[in-house]
Formats: sequence, structure tokens, C-alpha cells
Amino acid sequence: MPNINVLAFKLLTTFTLIFLTFNQAYSRELVIFSSDAPPHMIAANNSGIDIDIVKTILTEMGHNISIEFSPLKRAMEQVKKKEADVFLPTFFQEDSDNIFISNTFIQYRPMIFSLKKSRLAINSFTDLKGLHIVSFQGATGYFGEAFHQATKQANYTELHDMSKFPGMLLMERYDAIVLDYYIFYYFLKMHQEQSELAGNSLFPLVDNYSSLIKRHDLIPEVNAYVGFHDKTLRDNFNVRLKAFIEANRQNKIIEKYIGTISSRIFALNAQYHSAT
Repeated sequence: MPNINVLAFKLLTTFTLIFLTFNQAYSRELVIFSSDAPPHMIAANNSGIDIDIVKTILTEMGHNISIEFSPLKRAMEQVKKKEADVFLPTFFQEDSDNIFISNTFIQYRPMIFSLKKSRLAINSFTDLKGLHIVSFQGATGYFGEAFHQATKQANYTELHDMSKFPGMLLMERYDAIVLDYYIFYYFLKMHQEQSELAGNSLFPLVDNYSSLIKRHDLIPEVNAYVGFHDKTLRDNFNVRLKAFIEANRQNKIIEKYIGTISSRIFALNAQYHSAT
């Protein structure tokens, strides 16, 4: 019996050493390239919704992660040249000889926002006619020809600083805002926090400014992907991503940036198989 115990101990030790050696060999120092576009990617503190989701999964796979920021076109080139391992996000892209695209890891949600008290019925782009509308620079190139034509019938403006958009809507400078869901609520949350700190909250009886907002969901969601230079790394990431989404772990990350309202709208879990 003692000999069996000794043999079992030796086998266990051997398997442990093999596992540790394999794990060390598999673990890598990965460089992620991304751009600066809060709250999806935030260069100021190496964080953001998109970055946190991808970094969490890769870290749990045993990798050490560093983040670099650059325009997305340059980020993609860095991965093509194998000067970086990962870039994000990317859209409308498929595998090539030197870049391998993940399954959908988040869906961007462009929407039209108005004040509930305005009682605007925006059921199609034609309903934008005559309204004062603001969106980000270049928006008409993203949302299709129907939206582009509708803006010609509206009092339409594009501005660079999206952080001001929620405040502009609350103060009724515009009838409607066209912006990504996450970006709008990130800056709305920031606007409310800053107003409360300054003691000049416009709506002191309202616990959450989001209760004043109506969403008009006319613009299709856009799937976002991660680009890898290594196919095996991409494949392993996809396996972990599926489990991550099915466990709704992305909600906790999203709520960190835009509040608990996100738990009602993150539909990727239910749509995962059809969207990938």
C-alpha cells in the first residue's frame, strides 16, 4: 500500500509540473491596440466597456495585457504586421491572411433620444422633419441613405463634443439627439453627477435623469468584433466569450459606466448565436 501511495504522489507531482509548464507556455504578454472613444474605450485610464470585456476574458485565459491607443486604422496595421496582438473594435470585417476576427462581443446601439415631455412620435425617419436634431460629426455617413435624406428636411447639426449632448437635450436646445446608447447614457450619467456636485441640478426631484428620456429605436444595431493576429488565440477567445455572454457578465461591466439602466437593454445574450 505505501508503494501505491508513493506512486500516486509521483504521478500527481508529474502531472502538476506538466500542467504548470503548459500553462506558462500558453500564457503570453499581449498588446491590445484601440482608440479613445468613451465609454467604449477610455485612454485616460486604460479602461472602457469594450476594453474591460476583452481584457477580462484574455486575463482569465492566463495572459498579461497591456493597452495602447491609436487611431483604429493604425491599430489594425499594427496587428497585421504582428507588432500588436489584438485590436478593437472592428466592424463589417472578415478573416484575412493576417487578421482573424472574433465573434460579436458587443453591439453598438445607435438611437434617437428625445424628452418624454415633448411627446414626439418618431416612428420613422420622416418624422424627423422640422425637428432640431444634433448628432456626432460624420453621422450621416453611418446611418444609411434614408437617415441622410431625413436630415435634409430637419434642422440638423453635427458637433464634435458628444459629452454636451445630454445636457443640450435636457435644456431643450434640441428636440432630439442621435447617438450610440452607451455613449449617450455615459455622458448623461456624468452630466447628472456633475450637476449634483455643483449644486445646480436642473431636476432635483428626479433620482435619475434617464427617467426623463424617451428612446426611438429606428437605427439597426452594429456588431462589434475583436481582431487577432493569431487564429488559435481568436478561437480560444471565442470559446471564453460565449460563456462570458451566456453568464451575463458583460452587464456588470456596462453598469459600471452607464448605470443599472443597461441591464434592460443588453440583448446580445439572447441574440448571440444569430449575431455571430
